[in-house]
Order: sequence, then C-alpha cells, then structure tokens
Amino acid sequence: MARKLKFAINQTSSSIIYPGTSTAAFADTDFFHSRCTKSISVKTTVSESGSAVCSLAAFILSKAGLPSTNANILTAVTEASKKGTNISAQFTGSSFSVQIGAKKVDVTVESSADIAQTALDGDWGLVELSGAGKPIYALIDGFDPDASGFDRYLAMDSGAGKLSTLKQIMESCKIPAVPGSIAKKYKLS
Repeated sequence: MARKLKFAINQTSSSIIYPGTSTAAFADTDFFHSRCTKSISVKTTVSESGSAVCSLAAFILSKAGLPSTNANILTAVTEASKKGTNISAQFTGSSFSVQIGAKKVDVTVESSADIAQTALDGDWGLVELSGAGKPIYALIDGFDPDASGFDRYLAMDSGAGKLSTLKQIMESCKIPAVPGSIAKKYKLS
C-alpha cells in the first residue's frame, strides 16, 4: 500500500520560524504558553515534546492538500496543539476541527484495537509509544505487506524529520520493537 505522506515535519527543525523574525518556533520555550495558551508546569518546546502535534499537523496538511510551507506548518502545529491537546499539551485522543487559511479540516480520532487492520484498510493511524521516558507519537501513513514486523508500518518520524517505518522510529528512540511498546492506537480520518 502506498505511502500517503509526501513530506515529514521535523519537530527539531530550526527552519520553522515565526513570521517576520528569525526566531525558531520549535525551540521557543514559550511556544506552548504564549502561542497555544497551554499552562505547562515545566517549560518545554516542540523540539522536546512535539511528536503528537507534529504528527497531527502532518495529517492536517495532507488531508487539506496543503503544501508544507513554513506558514502552513507553523499554523498546523499551533492548531493541533490548541485543539488536539489538553491544557498541559498532552494529546487528548479527541476529535477536533481546525481552520488553515480557507481550508476547514475535521480531524476525527477514534481508538483502534488493531492498528494493522487500520493500516491495511488504507486509513491513517497514530500510535503512542511508551518506554522512552515520555510518550512518543508516530503517524502511520501506509502499510508494506512485503515487510515484516514493525517495518510493515510506514510512518513519519517527527524526531528525525523523515519518512521511515515504525520499527526505525522505535529503534531511534531506544524503544523495544515489541507490541507492548505501543501504549495507544488511534485511527485518524
């Protein structure tokens, strides 16, 4: 099954900047506080804690058919944080809608008992990985039936800013590539 994503959002990128400035938005410790109105007790950055919002943002831009420009990525990450996370910037697993320019995008989030079936059905998936000290999220955008294990899941690695497989993401985060490392599974539409 073909990959849906044509780009990856890199949560550690210094090239996503605030308009009219040279300030790297994803390294800004006030991003979640000031831009997204979150009251996180410990100041963090998208670079450190942005795998969920970057995954959601890539889904939003892909679903809307929008290019991965600086402005679109910044808006999508901001909206994903505002609408897809709680006051502490933790992914809620709830559906929401966002507006990016003239495009309204509905993000439907459902729990998935079987992420393999979700991927086989051609649907988008989002998994929460445990074992790295904090939740890591990976957007599943395809399935390779010729591969084995977690290499079958085509995914976006927001930590490295590249398209890869779920196994490669797990390895780069030092998470065991075993079913128990997937804490939560979602279908996105």
